[in-house]
Amino acid sequence: MLTTDQVIRATGASADNVNQVWPLVQQALQDWDIFTPNTEIAAAATIGVETPNFWPVREKYASNMPATDYFTKMYWNNANVRHMLGNLSPKDAYTYFGRGLVQITGRDNYDLYGSLCHLELLAQPDLALDPKNAADILAAFFSRTHIQQVADAGDWRRVRIRVNVGLRGWDQFAQIARSLGAHVVG
Repeated sequence: MLTTDQVIRATGASADNVNQVWPLVQQALQDWDIFTPNTEIAAAATIGVETPNFWPVREKYASNMPATDYFTKMYWNNANVRHMLGNLSPKDAYTYFGRGLVQITGRDNYDLYGSLCHLELLAQPDLALDPKNAADILAAFFSRTHIQQVADAGDWRRVRIRVNVGLRGWDQFAQIARSLGAHVVG
């Protein structure tokens, strides 16, 4: 089991945040029956990249427009994205933006992970910001996307791609994974 001290050193995150969040993540991985050394590494590296300080976050945006306009542009105006996320109206685009440790996005994901984790996420999307809920959502996401199998195979690039649909943050992810003992190539 990775200790909070190991995670703090690897991620550079706040000791207070890691001490609160990491045990919740470990418990959630156990509850979802996906607790392995490499899945722990994948979770710590993912959180280290996806959150600024190992704490559940709201999706950030860099824009000079209001948040409602930005999220509408990102998650409603593009029909393919709208369909992929299950957004039914422009309001869904700015209601179901990314939240959590692994940022779920879109009406369908809030519905799915709310159901899987027994949370009323459609009615109360900010529940995804509670550390315990965010840990459970991360574990449910890892389980549903088979990240344990990919991590246990040592395919760290595929772990990153499954979380982010790309390699954004790859260098930081790889550095954290290496610091925690993973053999990461490239």
